[in-house]
Amino acid sequence: MVRVLICDDQTVVREGLAAILSTDPDIQVVGLAGNGQEALDAVMRGGYDLVMMDCDLPVMDGYEATRHIRQWEAGQGNPTRIPVVAMTGSVREEIERRCRNVGMNAYLAKPYRKEQLYSILHRLLPRSAVESP
Repeated sequence: MVRVLICDDQTVVREGLAAILSTDPDIQVVGLAGNGQEALDAVMRGGYDLVMMDCDLPVMDGYEATRHIRQWEAGQGNPTRIPVVAMTGSVREEIERRCRNVGMNAYLAKPYRKEQLYSILHRLLPRSAVESP
């Protein structure tokens, strides 16, 4: 079972992504966050296998939240890193590069298709953990 945290400041986006992911019996959305600080706090409490992170967030943006997540993980002495998937409305190459530079594992431009989402999930997670759409 893959436990997912969805972080986006728009309720409709969080709920829509949660609905898509809930159609897969091997995925459980166990957390929703509306800003980067909430996402960071949730990750530090534990219990997640994947984070879907919007880049443009209030309080703390997704870039800064991911940077803090990576610093926190390094301080834990555990080499395992939680995959973080960037979600953004921008398709500019420099945004994708910025996502990777802060430690995000993948980049998903909004709007996206379910097939694009699952392609990323298959790449980041064990094959047995995620069904195809």
